[in-house]
Amino acid sequence: MADLRFFIEALSPKTALLRLEGEFEGMAVYDVKEALLGAVEAAAAEEILVDFEKISYIDSSGVGVLLEMAGRAAAGKKRFGLVNVKDPVKKVLQVTKVDKVLPIYKVK
Repeated sequence: MADLRFFIEALSPKTALLRLEGEFEGMAVYDVKEALLGAVEAAAAEEILVDFEKISYIDSSGVGVLLEMAGRAAAGKKRFGLVNVKDPVKKVLQVTKVDKVLPIYKVK
């Protein structure tokens, strides 16, 4: 079974970085969905950036959870964005029009 791990670190008092590692798809994302949503809600930062540097693929399950994470951030009046998104993931986000809803920043 695929595995998804995440780690949260403070970049500054106002910005938290949620680093993803593994597979952002199917059962892997559903196995940690509640933990991801809880992490977004619990973050004390005003802005949450999700780092996709170690993610090379996302499917519809991942897109759905990503949108839920953004919704939880918005409910908590937090800004939400993506960083280090690789081309295969970016293409899925473009096809689904998620790139029009969520900001994607290039960091590296």
